[in-house]
Amino acid sequence: MKRCSQGQRLNNKDKGFSQSAYWDHLYNDLTPEDISIKEGENFYPFHYKPRQFFYLEDFFVTCIKGIHHKRIISIGGGIDKIGIYLAKRGNLVTMVEISDVAIHKTLILAKQMNVESNIQINKMDWQASNLHQHADVVIAHDVLHHMDWEKSIDNVFLALKEGGVYISVEPVCLLKCIKFLHKRFPFRSAPYLISQDVELSNKNIDYIRKKFSKVEVSYFDVFTRASVTYILYKLGFRKIIRFLSRMDFFLIRLLPFLKPFSSYVVIKAYK
Repeated sequence: MKRCSQGQRLNNKDKGFSQSAYWDHLYNDLTPEDISIKEGENFYPFHYKPRQFFYLEDFFVTCIKGIHHKRIISIGGGIDKIGIYLAKRGNLVTMVEISDVAIHKTLILAKQMNVESNIQINKMDWQASNLHQHADVVIAHDVLHHMDWEKSIDNVFLALKEGGVYISVEPVCLLKCIKFLHKRFPFRSAPYLISQDVELSNKNIDYIRKKFSKVEVSYFDVFTRASVTYILYKLGFRKIIRFLSRMDFFLIRLLPFLKPFSSYVVIKAYK
């Protein structure tokens, strides 16, 4: 199998290599500790451990913990802890995933958590989804920016029942000056980059606003940017990361002019 080193961008057209094979490689390397579910833990991405201290992740949990006895679609959750968490709360969860390794490990985890009867896994590219009017809730945690944005959002809209809600976490870059800096001085601690990857722009967020009847966007991480938190984490200053992240959230609410400097958003969109 062809492998990509950390920070190398995956070209979807690489001969003999597919996105599913790439994700298979990443998920195959995870330890049992990485895929376990612990009481009180949030759902930070396995590849970037500093995110477990981000208030962003705690906020996301508050968005989903009140969901009970609903039909849910979880998109691209990998080893889908979020889907398992929601199944444990009495929801019927359809997981959409392209990695065979992730699917296999999710089934093992579902068996351990005794929620096999509450989940269904479809091996499918979300961009080719045919799930129409299926779900009360669609969840996408840090995933749709790997895909064609408008096509993916169109499929989310089609998948939701009337009155359904789409909840997602996505990276953003809302100012041209910051986008310029990102291009000139890239910093990605994640082990994967895919050719369709984007940091959402105002245009991407506006696309959601035009499709859905009500959209709530919460902004995060002005000071707790990847470059800052990666260094703090390596130095062992984890309480400082948590403090900065919480300060970020409340400062942005107090001073709305900081929103364009955010690096992540949580989106709740109602059909």
